[in-house]
Amino acid sequence: MQKSPINQLLLAWLLILGVAYADKNTICDSIIVHSQVDIDSAIGSGCSNIDGDVVLASDATGELSLDGINSIAGALRNENGSQVTAIRNQKIWQIDGQLILREMPKLETVSFRNLLAVGDWASYRTTVGQVAFENLGALSSLDLYELNILGEFHLVNLPLLKNFTQRGSEFGSRPRTIELRDIGVSNLMAMRLLNNDYRRSSQAESVTISSSSTAEHSNSSPPGGLHEIYISHNYTGRIDLDLDGDADVHITSNYVDRAAVSGARNLSIGASHAVGELVSSVANLDVQDCPAFERFRYIGNSWFDWTAPTGRLADAVASRSLVLRNLTSMYLHPDTTHRNNATDIDGAGHEVWSNGYCKYGGERDRYYQDSSTRCMGNLTSVVLEGNITNDFFEDFLFAFWSRGVAKSFFSDDAKARTDIRWHGRVTERFEITSTDPSFNCTAMDELRDVGLFPGKYSCNGKTAPMSRDAWAEAGKRSSAGGRSDEVVGSMLGLAVLLQLLLLF
Repeated sequence: MQKSPINQLLLAWLLILGVAYADKNTICDSIIVHSQVDIDSAIGSGCSNIDGDVVLASDATGELSLDGINSIAGALRNENGSQVTAIRNQKIWQIDGQLILREMPKLETVSFRNLLAVGDWASYRTTVGQVAFENLGALSSLDLYELNILGEFHLVNLPLLKNFTQRGSEFGSRPRTIELRDIGVSNLMAMRLLNNDYRRSSQAESVTISSSSTAEHSNSSPPGGLHEIYISHNYTGRIDLDLDGDADVHITSNYVDRAAVSGARNLSIGASHAVGELVSSVANLDVQDCPAFERFRYIGNSWFDWTAPTGRLADAVASRSLVLRNLTSMYLHPDTTHRNNATDIDGAGHEVWSNGYCKYGGERDRYYQDSSTRCMGNLTSVVLEGNITNDFFEDFLFAFWSRGVAKSFFSDDAKARTDIRWHGRVTERFEITSTDPSFNCTAMDELRDVGLFPGKYSCNGKTAPMSRDAWAEAGKRSSAGGRSDEVVGSMLGLAVLLQLLLLF
């Protein structure tokens, strides 16, 4: 059937519009950028969406504006030696591959303010894209304001970086891996990849931060690099911090599997709630070689209020350990009065703890006897080395084993004795080495004697025997129906007397 002139005209117009639309949104292969001319030429030919990579050539120089490029299916990367001084794009929102810039000695400014995502979605809340800025000695300004969806994030050897912007939204897929090494930024509080206000949606497998004293600084600021570090996720698998002694570290993730901290000036942690249940803030803590370290700053619960995780997180903790080495001085709360029940020295407000056995604990059992409360959880290992004072252990004993309260599990008087199972044990390894000549091991040896340290034990290089297992004894008393030792003893005495009478 012959088409009418009107139909032919309409078809022609549709073809023209289609060609125009296609030209305007042409998808192009990879672009090698030698200068701004290459970018302008690609955009001018309709290459707003790049199907491959955008590569900055080794001979590229000057400032580059990528405005006009809306998306990159591959990677944005450079060849070593590029002399580019600035890279800007205010429109691009997604790079499907990677964003990697390395070994660019003259690069001073990078701005991708509306870039939201780097990498394809691998699964719900998980992406595989990598963002890396490494060995950029002149970089002073990095704007990644909206960046929120990515798999890995690396900032390495950026000594002049002072202006770093990354807020993103509260939702999205946070990177599984975060690495920050020797960067000039002094405060990371505003970095939402690390400090996420909406913690329920965020988790990271590892956070690695190191800072050397070679980072640039102004006369008005203290020497060194990072001075304030905030780490806050729903879950942080591993934290490794190797700092220069000037940083205050704040960790408020709902749950942390392992933390190793070296060179922090002050270190604080705040326990929070996850899946509706109070969990330990850190399962394994390692603090070493912090010469300016003074105290565990009191925020939320103290370091020794380690409540055993329950619910879905219970199976995630294989061990629970504490390592403190080469610290100049160690106190829990240096301004408190030791062994003073009026002082909230345990750092838990008026709460008590749970280690899977007890329902109420300490001398407050009468007040809490009708509620399900918590007493101290157990640890796998504790290693302490440094200028450890007797005062430190008065706090330590009070906070961890509550030896400073009126009741004691050492007492032979049933009315004055508290059940030892209300207090934590260190099951596999307990080692103390103090450089303080006045420090003595008497209190530790007593705890060893009653079975609170049943595994490997040493205090200042000497071991001590364990003569009794107080936990087992407490279990026997409990199996006797909760009766006091006097009552149980009297009943046993009567039973023996009855047997003797029957013999006669």
